[in-house]
Amino acid sequence: MSMDRREFVKAGALVGAGLAASAAVVVRDRVSSPARDPSGP
Repeated sequence: MSMDRREFVKAGALVGAGLAASAAVVVRDRVSSPARDPSGP
């Protein structure tokens, strides 16, 4: 299977965007509610 460089860049961008979005959600949840889950990590 040979991927075109354009397809590879597009896939990388999608993965990067997904990771950034999930990381932003996790960080926002931890910052906005530190008292709601005191037994968290």
